Amino acid sequence: MRKVPDAGEAGKAVDAGDAGNAKVVQIGVGPTGEHTFIPPSLTVPVGTTVQWFWYSSGHNVISGAGGVPDNKFCSPNNNACATAPTSTFGSTFEHTFTAPGTYPYFCAPHYSVGMKGTITVQ
Repeated sequence: MRKVPDAGEAGKAVDAGDAGNAKVVQIGVGPTGEHTFIPPSLTVPVGTTVQWFWYSSGHNVISGAGGVPDNKFCSPNNNACATAPTSTFGSTFEHTFTAPGTYPYFCAPHYSVGMKGTITVQ
């Protein structure tokens, strides 16, 4: 049985197992049923893998700004970002950031109520 990460630890590096020097940072999706990402913004070095963990159902992660997908990444599998399905509690999605830049993202069903985030890669 997989352990549910503590939402208070979101945004901190977690054990990457046998990934060598790779860093994995978690972002909480919809903690306590809220329409938020925790943390909403994050700065990481190039090569970091970000793992989103669903604390509640009915959300997705889609890269882009203004509620418009830019197709750089999207849950659950980086395909058909404009119509990405929502995921359920306990789901995860990972993306490794290989180039510096600013990567905005959002939850399509809840973008209008402010469910968006930003990853800055340095």
